[in-house]
Amino acid sequence: MARTIFSNGWRRLVTWARPHWPFLLVLALGVVLRIVVAAAYQPALFSPDSYAYVEDSGRFAPPALWPAGYPWFVALVQLGQEAPAAIAIAQHLIGLGTAVLLYALLLRLGAHRVLAAVATIPVCLDAYQLDIEHYVLSDTLFELLLVGIAAALLWRRPLGTGAAVLAGVLVAAAALTRVVGLLTIVPALLAVVFLTWSHPVRVRLLRAGVLLGAFAVLVGGYAVWYDAEHGSYALAGSTGRRLYGRVVPWVDCARFTVPRYERVLCPTQPVGERPRVYRLVWLRSSPLSRIDVPPGKTRSGIAGDFARRAIRGQPLAYARTVFSDFLNGFAPTKEARLGGYRATQWQFQTSYPIPGFPPTWSTAPPSGPEGGDPGHVRTGPASALRFYQQFGYVPGPVLALALALALLAALGVRTAASGLRTATFLFAGLAVAVCLGAVLVVPFSWRYQLPQLVLLAPAAALALTAMRTPSRASATARRDPIEPGRARSA
Repeated sequence: MARTIFSNGWRRLVTWARPHWPFLLVLALGVVLRIVVAAAYQPALFSPDSYAYVEDSGRFAPPALWPAGYPWFVALVQLGQEAPAAIAIAQHLIGLGTAVLLYALLLRLGAHRVLAAVATIPVCLDAYQLDIEHYVLSDTLFELLLVGIAAALLWRRPLGTGAAVLAGVLVAAAALTRVVGLLTIVPALLAVVFLTWSHPVRVRLLRAGVLLGAFAVLVGGYAVWYDAEHGSYALAGSTGRRLYGRVVPWVDCARFTVPRYERVLCPTQPVGERPRVYRLVWLRSSPLSRIDVPPGKTRSGIAGDFARRAIRGQPLAYARTVFSDFLNGFAPTKEARLGGYRATQWQFQTSYPIPGFPPTWSTAPPSGPEGGDPGHVRTGPASALRFYQQFGYVPGPVLALALALALLAALGVRTAASGLRTATFLFAGLAVAVCLGAVLVVPFSWRYQLPQLVLLAPAAALALTAMRTPSRASATARRDPIEPGRARSA
């Protein structure tokens, strides 16, 4: 009897899996690659920020430099132990879980199984994604939250109050993981308006209001808590430093008035010959360490004031830099930007620390009271990953094409009969919000452009689904949860 039950269960599993074999193949390859990464670098990969995240996870209070979302995640995964390997494994599972959620959501919205599977290739197989998942950094959790926002708003029809509240909670969680997540409230609110366009005004206001209310309560409450700990209403205390890093590669202090105590922040080298941003902002040799801080001010606050003066004094230079950096996210290769962070940081190495980088770029976990394993690299799998990364990533022009398709579909090009415009807009809007938002405040880094991988491919899949022939698009629209032309009950 047990044999019969097993046989029947296996048959049902095969029957279910057969139509989804393209996605299961992509997912299986993603699992294999993540096993190789875990075998190559033990216990995990660490940047200078990683050590501070682990340290902040040991106390229940708002960290001074960044929001508490990721340190809380680290604390939850480690369960009071020093277990950086557990963090890396959890993040690899999150990466795979993000792919599963995307696939399920795309199928629910009417995408073909093969197209939905292709849309998960970047998050499953991109080498830069694999690398960042193994770092003790907030990016993997942040990506899951972004996809979660889309799923909360698009999963059911019509959009209910509970789903809107959940979306607001997830937007707040994204902001409390990375500050740039604050900007996701814009595409999320617009999506709610579009999703409820055929509803009475009171319903639209209710759905938008509960999303915004859930977001505001959580973020505002955290800001009050941060003020109680650090004396200012904010989510993080490093914003001024980061904004200084945004302007220092190109700023010309002769173009605007600089207070005496800020003059030390004016670069002395010509544009193009200045040290890299990391050296100018974060090392002890930074000009920020030489500020004579007036009473009532902080170094980060002064850095932010200087940066805002620079932006007002040279608005065209700032706009040109932001626009250029945003476009660089779609470059064919991962070249370094002038004064920016190098792609080497997010490439697999055969030894650590990375040559030319601080010793804190390492596999070594933080030293506990009893020491601990130093961390190590296995050359064989690390060399294989390094070779794979030479071609195993999504080229920028492919992402640019995906964004263009999404924008065309969101604007209604060949999608008049389809109800997928809002879904396409939401994915593309989230990508633009966090990737453009990043270069508004910090110098270009490939790390901050990685959300493109999990958002633009699904946006393109939905755009292609919406651009199908009118007859098939109309059939999709009849069962689609976000068709704007049909009335729905509240």
